[in-house]
Amino acid sequence: MRTICLAIAMMVIMSFSQVSLSEQMPSDFHTVSEIGDAPDSLWGQTEFDYTYQVIFVSFEIFGNFSDNDSIDVFALKVGSENGTRVGITTNSTASFQILSLNQTDWTIDDSISAKSTSFGEGEYYYGEMNLSMGHHAIRIEKLDVGDGLMNYSFKLVDLGPVVPDEDSFEDLSGLFSDFYLFAGFLMLLPLLIVLWWNRGEVLGRRSSMLKIEDHERRRLGKLRERLVEADSTEESDKAVIESALRQLNDSTWEAVVSDWGQPLIRHLTRQIEICAWRISGTGGTLLVGIRIGSESWELAAIRIHSPEGSGASIGEVSPAHLFHGDEVFLDTLAPRSTIFLRISVVGEPSVLGFHLSGVVGGDPMAAVPMRSIRWEEE
Repeated sequence: MRTICLAIAMMVIMSFSQVSLSEQMPSDFHTVSEIGDAPDSLWGQTEFDYTYQVIFVSFEIFGNFSDNDSIDVFALKVGSENGTRVGITTNSTASFQILSLNQTDWTIDDSISAKSTSFGEGEYYYGEMNLSMGHHAIRIEKLDVGDGLMNYSFKLVDLGPVVPDEDSFEDLSGLFSDFYLFAGFLMLLPLLIVLWWNRGEVLGRRSSMLKIEDHERRRLGKLRERLVEADSTEESDKAVIESALRQLNDSTWEAVVSDWGQPLIRHLTRQIEICAWRISGTGGTLLVGIRIGSESWELAAIRIHSPEGSGASIGEVSPAHLFHGDEVFLDTLAPRSTIFLRISVVGEPSVLGFHLSGVVGGDPMAAVPMRSIRWEEE
């Protein structure tokens, strides 16, 4: 059944070709005859050999084979810049081929043979192909060698401009949907594993704060109580205060910020982070925390100033640092280090601000928090 259907389809296609050929075939052809004995092979691969007989479309060519001749080759010239679809038709019993040649090295890019078909009550051989501008070849071969003189003829038909071959493709991507999903999951799996391992960093600092262990919270709470208690007594134990500050330095920055709560001043840049808390509600001391970025700060100094009200100065600094008036000299702050200072403020300013300066990477740098502390209201 399939064979019958295929045969019917081929007959339909050939019938359309016959109709097309009959419509496009000109009524008059330029008739030429073979000049001498045509060569039996293609010209060389260097340049075109003009000794070959050149023919064109809309030509009808007459030739013959002698006793010792079995192959004739003609040069076919196509003059259209966009190429031409050429048809060949003959009723001779020889083998006729159209050879599409590479115009650089004259190798055969493609070829087609005239095939037997029927038209009306007669039978003839027909074939067609696209040819680019330039020289191509028609090859005729005698099928029965040694039958004496044999005459042949063929016509070259101009079927119009080149018709591109349009391949038909069927979309089968739906058959691989499950595979695409599986392959996509495998490709994302390493990323998911890395994200899970670093989920604390990915989810941000708040997630890191939640990981602070209970014993760390208790320890920080006791340190805070020591500093508050020292601030409320007239005679402070410097050893206790400095011990508590050193332990704050050894703690994680996030844990200290979480334990002390929202700072009165917070300044954050790529180079530095500054936080300041008032140790007690009525006392005149501050806890100032400084976290350094990836570059060290040299000749660092922190200065307090009062934009409003009476002036302010520094009465005491723990741990011990050189200070003068309203400025504390911190010397060099190492990269990725933290330092906590207890600063006693002298005076009655209404507003208190901070200014941290130093040299970073050889350039002067200053960190000035935008906010100030309402000192009297505190």
